[in-house]
Amino acid sequence: MSHNGRTILLLDGLFLSLIGFGQTINSFIGYKFALGGYKILNELTFASLGIFEMNFMIGLIGVILVYASRTEKKKTFWLTISILVHSFIVLSNIIFWSDVFVVNGAQFTGKIVTLLHIFLALISFYNVKLQRNH
Repeated sequence: MSHNGRTILLLDGLFLSLIGFGQTINSFIGYKFALGGYKILNELTFASLGIFEMNFMIGLIGVILVYASRTEKKKTFWLTISILVHSFIVLSNIIFWSDVFVVNGAQFTGKIVTLLHIFLALISFYNVKLQRNH
């Protein structure tokens, strides 16, 4: 894998790990103590498990991408996984925009996070194209 591809996967993995595991902690605090951005989970206990698991899985995908950044194997595969993960998050943000970001007054944060996911997906896509041309 090219140095650029490995660097992208490393940064991507670190970002997803930090965000995913951080949000796992935040969702637990919201569920258990009705505090923070996820405080609504204290009232929506049926949704708490899924949100907790989803955030943990994003963190775990980040760890996997960090590992993938250290190998020469399956470079196109790992970059494609990165594209799919970020594209799904972007799509989810768009679908639930008004119910999540608008209701919570977090449009600015939502825009920054969504643009960052778009940027990471595009960089991975560009690197996939580079890999195929070599």
